[in-house]
Amino acid sequence: MANKCGVRTLRLAAVGAATMLSFAPHVASAGPDLVVSRDATRIEFGSCALSAPVASGEAAIANVGDADADLPLGIIDRYSRSLIAVYVPEHLDLLDHGRETTSLAPGARTTIPFQIGEGKLKRGRLRSGKALGDADLAPLTALGDEEIKEYQRALEQLKYYSAGIDGVPGRGFRAGVRAFQEQIGRPATGVLTVGEAKRLAEVTGRTLATSPTLKPGQITVTVYIVVDPYNLVAEDDESNNIETWTGVLDCS
Repeated sequence: MANKCGVRTLRLAAVGAATMLSFAPHVASAGPDLVVSRDATRIEFGSCALSAPVASGEAAIANVGDADADLPLGIIDRYSRSLIAVYVPEHLDLLDHGRETTSLAPGARTTIPFQIGEGKLKRGRLRSGKALGDADLAPLTALGDEEIKEYQRALEQLKYYSAGIDGVPGRGFRAGVRAFQEQIGRPATGVLTVGEAKRLAEVTGRTLATSPTLKPGQITVTVYIVVDPYNLVAEDDESNNIETWTGVLDCS
């Protein structure tokens, strides 16, 4: 199985600003089921300065299943003794592993502090603020509430979304995005690329924002928080193990 911190997550993009969102009701599974709790996670975005982190805060994770979530013993501590990984796809050596917790009982929730990028040179894509390769494959990032509402209306028009026009890119929204991606033959990640957003606008005849409005020197960056990043806990549902937050950095 591909680890979530490598192959799988790099195929994802992000939609929405760095806001705190509430979980939809979740049906408990027979085994452990680890999730990233958006409502209890705190993220603060920094800057491109050497002394500043790109982002810092506390990642909240919960076990909403019916069995203990335990990491197995006897594995390589440096890489795997962690229930979370936090990273920035634009600059992959900015990564933090939370090793404070290695077991979580059913119904329990814990917060793990993190900071990524402090004291490190912000190079490449992150420093330049420019995506490499085909721009249409870049993540659709840093959209405001009103812009997200337009995407919700577009998906609703195609009968892929019915969770309400609220500007929140929650689970229902991501499910609608996955359905649209499947329709157009793209990987069903639940988040849109710029090219997929353009296709959605074309199919629905709507005007949809495909890039944020930034001031000179500003860039967008997406932070991924992955629970059980190395797939060491046997879960019934791993689709809820990844959450993303997008913010704006001052790199002038």
